[in-house]
Amino acid sequence: GAERAVRAGLERQPRDLRLTMALAQWLARRADTAAMRATMQRVFDLSGADVDRRIEAYGHLGRLELELRNEGEALSAFERADAMAYPAHPYLGQVLTIVHRMGDFRRLRDVCTTLSDAEQLSAAQRTLCADADRREAPVAL
Repeated sequence: GAERAVRAGLERQPRDLRLTMALAQWLARRADTAAMRATMQRVFDLSGADVDRRIEAYGHLGRLELELRNEGEALSAFERADAMAYPAHPYLGQVLTIVHRMGDFRRLRDVCTTLSDAEQLSAAQRTLCADADRREAPVAL
């Protein structure tokens, strides 16, 4: 099947980043977390010092961790990708969604501020940010 084709491709081209990422995705779909992470480590090794490739690899890892319902690990990967992409914020949308789901409203407010300052807030994200403002609002006595 698909795994066999990817593995055959990797035997011919062991340094092919796209095939290695495809294998990691296939392993995540099989819920083989350990093998997926080991394969993603190979992606990072193949990426070397190429910042754009490393940003893409961390974003891919974040998506795979989310697929496996590992929100903490996904959050870490997306935050690392976003920090490396600074001053752009290509992964803060994912960070916003995760911290909202986790109920970390202080962190959510920080992400909302950054996205708002960069004028990158979508309508759906504005709704999540408004939720954070309501939950973090001081209680009137």
